[in-house]
Amino acid sequence: MVTENAVCTEYGLNETTANDLLPWYAIRVMSNRERAVASLLQGRGFPVSLPLCRCRRNGTGRRKESVLFPGYLFCSFNRHLLLPIISVPGVVHIVCRQQVPVAVDAVEMNAVRRLAEAGLDAEPCAWIAIGERVRIREGPMAGVEGTLAREGSRDRIVISISLLMRSVMVELDRSAVESIADCVMA
Repeated sequence: MVTENAVCTEYGLNETTANDLLPWYAIRVMSNRERAVASLLQGRGFPVSLPLCRCRRNGTGRRKESVLFPGYLFCSFNRHLLLPIISVPGVVHIVCRQQVPVAVDAVEMNAVRRLAEAGLDAEPCAWIAIGERVRIREGPMAGVEGTLAREGSRDRIVISISLLMRSVMVELDRSAVESIADCVMA
């Protein structure tokens, strides 16, 4: 079986260099199998990102850790070596267009990974295609771009993965964001 590490060795790349060069892809998995599939893929040597969030449970003040994009995880691999990915139990398919795997936009993937690492409260929300684009100016997510949204009296930023047509929303102080349009004019 050809693995990603074997390909890296063949081309003279170390694992870190290969991970920086290879794009991230969205993988559809069976319901509630995200963690198990992520573990199996990591066991095969693939870099995996399974963004988790701590969100409030409805009606209670307790927080629950859950998957930001239910039914999906992200994996970095060479799109010409699909068998080691699709043969993992629990993998439904790789997100494709015309049967060709489509890489997740690098800026969007970076934003989601930084959100997961920041440990902020976040929750999935509906896909939002319109709204003002903003950039976070300060804090652990400084430089991340998203869409400004309002829920009641609270300001939130929506970070999206357009390939999946899915978004996550995190509450931020309005003073921590700036309009991208204002940045371009300045």
